[in-house]
Amino acid sequence: IKNIYNESRTTKNLLYINAYFYMFLGKLAEQRQKEKQQASEVIPFNRFEDAMIYIRRNIRHQISVNTLANYMRLDPSQVYRIFKKNTGKSPQQIISIMKIEKACSFLSKTDLRISEISEWLGYEYSSHFCKHFKSLMNMSPSEYRALHAKTED
Repeated sequence: IKNIYNESRTTKNLLYINAYFYMFLGKLAEQRQKEKQQASEVIPFNRFEDAMIYIRRNIRHQISVNTLANYMRLDPSQVYRIFKKNTGKSPQQIISIMKIEKACSFLSKTDLRISEISEWLGYEYSSHFCKHFKSLMNMSPSEYRALHAKTED
């Protein structure tokens, strides 16, 4: 465009102006073709990844397989199969693991009381949270916090 402008201001050479104009149109056509190719490279929808994002966003709430199935617009048995195929675990096991991972993050990065972490993660009773934490981590939340504090020193 700059060349077209310059040629039109300095000379009466119409051939150069036409040549630059056609070069410009060629570049536009190339760009349009590239955009069409990029648009046709559609990333396939992954139900499992979508479910994992949903769980991460709602980790502090009670998420059942039925809740997940409603979100995914699938039958609960289909949700179960998707999780088994991708992780070898049931959806409820993955939700539990993700809750405990979040608890570990809170325990290591904050000074929130265990009861506050338990409540934030949607456990009705701190004792249930502690029992669940111990079953997955083989130590209590306070032991985990103490261990993590020692490794940072």
